[in-house]
Amino acid sequence: MQEIEIVYRFLWIKRKKKRNVPNRWSEISVEQLIAISEHYLGIAKEHEFLAVMCDVNKRMLKKMPVYLRYKLAQQLEFMTDYKPYNTFIIKHWGPFYSPKPRLEGMSFGQFMFADTFYNDWCKDGKDEDLNRFVACLYLPKNYYFDSNHLEAFAKRTARLEPEVKYAISLNYRLIKEWLTEKYPLIFEKPDGDERKKKRPSTGGNGWIRIFESIVGDDIVRQDDYAKLPVNVVLRFISNKIKENAKK
Repeated sequence: MQEIEIVYRFLWIKRKKKRNVPNRWSEISVEQLIAISEHYLGIAKEHEFLAVMCDVNKRMLKKMPVYLRYKLAQQLEFMTDYKPYNTFIIKHWGPFYSPKPRLEGMSFGQFMFADTFYNDWCKDGKDEDLNRFVACLYLPKNYYFDSNHLEAFAKRTARLEPEVKYAISLNYRLIKEWLTEKYPLIFEKPDGDERKKKRPSTGGNGWIRIFESIVGDDIVRQDDYAKLPVNVVLRFISNKIKENAKK
């Protein structure tokens, strides 16, 4: 957090307010994450967005000179840089709960579906994919992911406010950055030359091909493989890539 001082006038009297504003993603609240999503979507005015981020009155920000609002917005430049972060800021909505920090307790099957729908939504922008993506992530407490119930959950998710779903997608982008840092052989960032890539493709039906290669001929137990913790499977894939690179 960083402390800022806001100077304003009330009844012609000069006043000052000191506030702590976030300067990294790990410091923002649920309300601030949603405000950021509304700002990105263009459904919140600048003074409304800044009021939430700085915890001050909207009317005070609206009366502030444009230049001062601009200087205030400069203190929030962290929003333009997606730094690795491994925790969901919105812990739950209604009876549905997010995965734990570092995706602990999340199954590989749940991750495959969530990441696939996220990639599809990033590509085509369809509301159906966004609803399914959020429905994959947020599950009832102590519930184990089952793709057979996905569409029913997605219908409930469709009623969730768009800015909340977009806020969740922003959060997931940060988690993808964390995954890239933790498992660079799998989530390697594009280097401008597709021919040099040696990681398995996770776009389209890439996760399905990876899952099938893990299961192999043990089709009877494929559900058991899908229930394995995602971090266990990603470490396994990373080790396999290292082994193959030595051959």
